Amino acid sequence: MNPDDVPSAGVCHRPSRPATDQPPAQQAPIDIALDVAFGLPWPNPVPHTAPAWRSGSSLTGIPTWLWVDGVDAISGQSSGAGVVVQVTARPVATTWDLREGRVRCDGLGTPYERGGSSDCTYTFTNTSDHERGGRFHASVLVTWQVTWTASNGDGGTFGRAVTGAPFTIDVDEAQAVTN
Repeated sequence: MNPDDVPSAGVCHRPSRPATDQPPAQQAPIDIALDVAFGLPWPNPVPHTAPAWRSGSSLTGIPTWLWVDGVDAISGQSSGAGVVVQVTARPVATTWDLREGRVRCDGLGTPYERGGSSDCTYTFTNTSDHERGGRFHASVLVTWQVTWTASNGDGGTFGRAVTGAPFTIDVDEAQAVTN
């Protein structure tokens, strides 16, 4: 995958349907739920990496923490055909394409805290090419689980949706002298 081809977040529109003789009041709850799901305000994930050492870079050989902000559960509702339909999308995982490797993490990662721990990290083995701008082009994809319920007891899942964001990261190496 090319990191510049990351799906963008925002408002999604449902493809148009062929005209039918069925009045909108007779629309099935699942169709109402689909309309709501396509109209949700999908947020743009904000990717973060740490620690950023004195140079502002991640370092080779040391785990780099990965997490996103700006992503919370979203929901919407609508009514028709005598029912109220609620749709909820919850972020469940992130996939990080870091040019030299890919990492999939459950959840959104943990913000960096000195002395803390994270289950969403990546250890770089190569530096970014400082002669070519000094940064890796990378991306993060957020996977969402989308479910719906209707006041008549109907409901289910639409499976997964994906939003994403490109970003860049500088990776350097540090030399150490030991005795």
